Amino acid sequence: MTQHSSNSKKRSLRNMLFISATFVFSAFSTYAVYQNHQAVDVTAPTSQVLIQGKDTEQLAKLVTDLGGKVTHQLDVINAVGAELTQQQINALSQSSLVRRIQANGVATLDSVTGCGVTGDHILKIEQDHISWSLFNMGSEPITLSQIDFNWPESYGQLTSITFGDLLYEELDEAEMPSGSLLQTSEQMLSTALARQIPSDGQVNLQLNFVNNEPLYNIAEQSDFQLIAGFAEGCETKLVTGYDGLDNSVENSYYTHPIDADQVHSEGNTGAGVTVAVIDSGIWSANSGLGQNTQLESRILATYDAIQDLEGSALDENGHGSHIASMIASSLESTAEGAFTGAYHGVAPDADLVIVKAFDVEGKATYLDVIRAIQFVIDHKDEHNIRVLNLSFSAPPSSYYWDDPINQAVMQAWQAGIFVVAAAGNNGPEAMTIGVPGNVPYVMTVGAVSDNYTPDDISDDFLASFSSAGPTHEAFVKPEAVAPGGHMLGIVEPITALSQQFPQYQLGNHLMVSGSSQAAGVTSGIAALLLSADPTLTPDTVKCRLIATSAFAVDDNGEPIYSVFQQGAGYLNAKNAIESEAQDCANQGLNITADIADTEHFQGPAFQDEQGRFGINGSDLPLWQATNQWQVTNQWQVTNQWQVTNQWQVTNQWQVTNQWQVTNQWQVTNQWQVGNLYQASIDDSHRSYVVSSNWVPHQ
Repeated sequence: MTQHSSNSKKRSLRNMLFISATFVFSAFSTYAVYQNHQAVDVTAPTSQVLIQGKDTEQLAKLVTDLGGKVTHQLDVINAVGAELTQQQINALSQSSLVRRIQANGVATLDSVTGCGVTGDHILKIEQDHISWSLFNMGSEPITLSQIDFNWPESYGQLTSITFGDLLYEELDEAEMPSGSLLQTSEQMLSTALARQIPSDGQVNLQLNFVNNEPLYNIAEQSDFQLIAGFAEGCETKLVTGYDGLDNSVENSYYTHPIDADQVHSEGNTGAGVTVAVIDSGIWSANSGLGQNTQLESRILATYDAIQDLEGSALDENGHGSHIASMIASSLESTAEGAFTGAYHGVAPDADLVIVKAFDVEGKATYLDVIRAIQFVIDHKDEHNIRVLNLSFSAPPSSYYWDDPINQAVMQAWQAGIFVVAAAGNNGPEAMTIGVPGNVPYVMTVGAVSDNYTPDDISDDFLASFSSAGPTHEAFVKPEAVAPGGHMLGIVEPITALSQQFPQYQLGNHLMVSGSSQAAGVTSGIAALLLSADPTLTPDTVKCRLIATSAFAVDDNGEPIYSVFQQGAGYLNAKNAIESEAQDCANQGLNITADIADTEHFQGPAFQDEQGRFGINGSDLPLWQATNQWQVTNQWQVTNQWQVTNQWQVTNQWQVTNQWQVTNQWQVTNQWQVGNLYQASIDDSHRSYVVSSNWVPHQ
């Protein structure tokens, strides 16, 4: 076992995982060995399972000999999917060819319950009033109980407030405020019933002014600060908004903070590189997705891993189209109608291979995701697939090397495909990185918000939902962060995602937040790198991305966020392309040994007795994750963000062997995977994956 430090207060994360893993493994439903020889009842109810062993052909024969049905042939991890009865599973577990039998469960996207209220991202500014639509996404009515409103005094006095169709608050002339209003339920004259928003309902909150000049001539959304509070204990805040964003989308906004727009203007648009996207499919009929900047078809292949059907990847959910838009939308960015020389997507001329593994509800199974990864690997050379985007996450329930999806992901990396994974939307707590983002080889990405100021990176901040490391095996994750807040992408309005969140639909674009979107941005950056230099290996692409990321520090050079939250820092496409960095990622790892199950690895992180996380041999401060994310001024735009050089690459983050070099696990019989998992069913969360869970825009 690796000794992190002579300090007795430090404890290895490996020990922590042993405790949790022991609990998880003991919770598995291990099937008793079927010892008699009575006939197997093939008419009993069946369940779908993943069977892993030494040889897929032999496993398939075992299944069919027992009267079961093989549903998935997964050579990439020496496994098959099958439909079996309980009795057949018991019989199958006797074979020495079987290493593991795992349930293939499913999960749906997180639903909004309780007080789930959101506000429209666009404020309507009329001649003498502003109007803001409020949406109740919850299952019960909610009641408006407070309004906190600020505006420039030059815009006039507030005369009345309209809620829905009712003028429920008219202010006396002597009470007409100028510049600010804080009104609670005790001050409101209308009844609580009149201030209700029904379940799944929408109501417009209108604030009326008396002024000398039409508001639409002088006002921008960013001029107003408006918070609506509700009696059920929640509130929604008007976002700052992008100036000029009303009924059209001229710009995607996220290419500028990462300097991808500069790369476009210099002639690099990702041509010659294919990005594979495993998600819910694509809206191929939309020209921004189906065609490149030259209006040429660029979707080279589609595959439905759910139906095992090539030539089909209809996006019923919308998530997959949105991610593909982040990567490669070919729509031109314009300013007052004129082409700027940049595009909406990060790599607008990249080719695409679209693999559908997630259904209309945004859910997928392990079997379908692994089959999707296998399709990508099998067609890598045919379509020149250099990048694989995985914008989904599942809770880890084993070591990284023993998870079946992770095993397939490592095979993709070894095959020469650069894999990008979303960190997850389960932050801000520590150790919330999901599968497959917990694979040490791949590029795992967290999300930042541009604070609706794409031209000013100094006020950008880490999204509070972005999952944080370290992993259970003590690796630093995420590797870096990229734009992932209030991201505008192409989504067909009839899809489930658009129907669920109509307040964020703007024509053919939908505003979505998440680390999924940050992963899409990163996949686009990787395509630009590989277009500039096709000889780069996945390890070198990762090296150059993290070597040129900008670590967020304050005026004193101290990190604003922990390395376990921001990794190497904010990605920059132009700097990465210009970099010549080598041998600074995945040093000390051996993917061949990892896949062969002969060696596995541990990272350099530790946690002391006070619960603080740190990196052995690093001068970076310890991170106290518990109180870091209390709702304080940390997330307020204050002077701490007015630092012009805060995102500059400094010596604060030296990309060296400091945390890339790892140490081999001491392999003993206790951790022999074959003995631990043989003939067992895993009913834990590892048997499903979730494409995304909705998070509030930041």
